[in-house]
Amino acid sequence: MQSRKPIARGGSLSEQLAACLAALLFVSVAGAGAAENAAAPSQTKTMVIIDPNPECFYHRNGAPVDFLYMDGGVQLEIERIEGDRAFFTWNGKPAYVRTNFVATLEEFHEENNKRPPEFRFFQTNVAGVVRWVKPKITPEMIAKAKLAAAQAQTNARPVVASSSSEPAKAPVTLAPPPPKAPALSPKETGLAFAKALMEGDAAKAKSFCLPDARGMALLDAQASFIASLNNLNKAVTDKFGAQAAADVKLPTDEILKKIRAEFEGAREEINGDTAMLFSPSDPKNPQKMKLVAGQWKIDLANAVSRKPAEAAAMQQMMQLLTMTFQQLATDIKNGKYANMEEVGKALMSTFQMPKPQ
Repeated sequence: MQSRKPIARGGSLSEQLAACLAALLFVSVAGAGAAENAAAPSQTKTMVIIDPNPECFYHRNGAPVDFLYMDGGVQLEIERIEGDRAFFTWNGKPAYVRTNFVATLEEFHEENNKRPPEFRFFQTNVAGVVRWVKPKITPEMIAKAKLAAAQAQTNARPVVASSSSEPAKAPVTLAPPPPKAPALSPKETGLAFAKALMEGDAAKAKSFCLPDARGMALLDAQASFIASLNNLNKAVTDKFGAQAAADVKLPTDEILKKIRAEFEGAREEINGDTAMLFSPSDPKNPQKMKLVAGQWKIDLANAVSRKPAEAAAMQQMMQLLTMTFQQLATDIKNGKYANMEEVGKALMSTFQMPKPQ
C-alpha cells in the first residue's frame, strides 16, 4: 500500500478546514455589540422582506400589516405602497424606499439558491425584478386576531351593578394564563443553531435567528460551503478510498464539542424578552437574543454588525472555497488528478491565495 504524505504543515488539511469553519461559526454565534443607532434607510435598491410566518403575526389596531421594511435588523411597518415606493415612518417623519426586488424571505432564498454561487445576492442592497408579493394572511389568522381583540375589549368592559337589593358582587378578573416557557433556553438555542450550521442545514439554522439580510447571506455562504465540502469528500472517497477522504472531512464532532463547551460555560442573563450570553472565552462581547413567539432567536444583525468587514471577508472566503471545492470535485470525477497528493497540492494553493479584501 502506498503511504500518504502529509499535504500541509502545521496541522492536517481537515484541521485547517475546521479552523476556517470555526471562525465563521463564532462570527455568527458569539459576535455581538452592534451600534445602538441604526443608519437611515437607503433610498435605492432596497429589499423589502415580507414575513409570512403565522407565529409572527404583525398587526396594527387589530388589522394585519402587509409589509415590513427590514433595515439592519430593524423592522419598520410599511404603511402603503405606491408604484415602486414603500412608505413608512422613520424617526417620527414620513419616509419611503424605492425597491426593485420584493419577495417573502423563503422565496428570496429559494430563488437565490438556484443561482450559481458567483451570481448570488450577498448584500442587503440587492438587484432583481420588480415583484410585489403579499404575505399569505388566511381568514383563520384574521379571525384569530379579531377574537383576541374582542376578548381584550370584553375584559376591559366595566361591570354594571345589579338592580336587585342584593349587594353587587365584586367583579371577577381572570388573570391571563402564564406564557409558556420557551422550548429551548438561550444556551440550547445557540447550540442547536451551531449544530444545524455544521450540518449545512441553512433553513434550520435560520429558524433560530432574527431576520437579517447580511446574517442570512453569511448563513447561505456557510451552507453552500458545507455542501461543496461534502460533495468533494464523496468524490475523493469514490476515486481514492475512504482513508484518503479523511483529509478533506471536517471533524464535526470535535468542533461541536468545543462549541458546546462555550455555550454550557456561558453566563446567561435574561431580562424580559432579551437574553445575553457571556462566553467564558470572550465575556466582553455577549451574544444577544430576543424572545419571539415563545422561541429565543439569535440577533444576527447584532452579531455581524460588530465586525462587518471581518464578516464580509469571511463570507467571500467561504464563497471562494465553495467554488474551489466544486471545481475540484468535478476534476477528480473526470480523472484530472492521479493521486491524493495532487489533490492536496491543488487545495493548498487555494489556502495560499491572498485573502479577499
